[in-house]
Parts: sequence; structure tokens; C-alpha cells
Amino acid sequence: MTDVVSEERNSLGEWRPAAAITLAPINAWPIQPRATAKWLFGFPGYLWPHNAFWLAITVFTWVFLTPELAAMASFEIWWVGLLYARNLAFITVLFGGLHLYFYVFKRQGNALKFTTRPLATNSRRFLFGDQVRDNVFHTLMFAVPIITVYEAVTYWAFANGY
Repeated sequence: MTDVVSEERNSLGEWRPAAAITLAPINAWPIQPRATAKWLFGFPGYLWPHNAFWLAITVFTWVFLTPELAAMASFEIWWVGLLYARNLAFITVLFGGLHLYFYVFKRQGNALKFTTRPLATNSRRFLFGDQVRDNVFHTLMFAVPIITVYEAVTYWAFANGY
């Protein structure tokens, strides 16, 4: 894939859109039913293909990778651990896969990247001196446990009728 043409980047190499960003038709006034329907259901549109993909993953996760709601009426280590392991696997596969695709294999080159600068290495700004290692550490040590606790409390509340 070719790189984005240079006039779409400023002097720092940061990407800028060619046209001004506009509101989606669903937010426009007066209401525009035809434009809104095309935006929602067209290809590519809001629902298809990207959000339909995430909806399918959500349904698959709920049906096959989430314990029964009745089992979550009381906190038990097995189902909280299952949620944690599932979240850890999803984050690792998703972010690890995206990192491999975009940064290691460079499948998209600089096209659509905000900045052409490489990820920081040997920098005192990061705990481990490396942007990727820092991102991995903070995501796996803080983000995944926090979202798992939030999810576990939410499921517990649903199971108990709150």
C-alpha cells in the first residue's frame, strides 16, 4: 500500500484530513431519514462491516465464554478468574495482533498513521525505556484487572436483581 500523499501531513509529519470533519447524519438537524439510513446500513457504514464484526464477537463471548448468570449470584474465584483469563486473552490477541500487523509487518506502511515517527525506544519518559513494553505492562497489569472487576461486579449485580 502506498503512503499517504505529503500534503496531508504537517511539518511534523502528523496526518491531517483533507476535508473538515462533519457530523454523522444521525446528529444532523433537521432530521434526514435517507442520509441516516444510508449511513447506518450502507457499505461501508456504521453497522456493516466493522460494528457487525464486534457485535458478532460480543454475542459469541456472551454465549460461549461467559458463565451462566445464575452462577454469578455470589462471588467465586472460578468465574471471576474465567472473566479475567478471557479478557487477558482478548486484549493480548487484539492488541498484539494489531501491533504485529501495523508495526512489525508494516502492512499499511505510513498510510493512515497519525504520525510517521517510530515508537519510542531508549527513552526516560517510559518506565521500561520503551513505549511498547510500557504499554503492554500498563494494559496487562492495570487495565485488564480494572475492567474485569467492573465486569464481575456488573454481572453479580445483574444476577442479584440490582
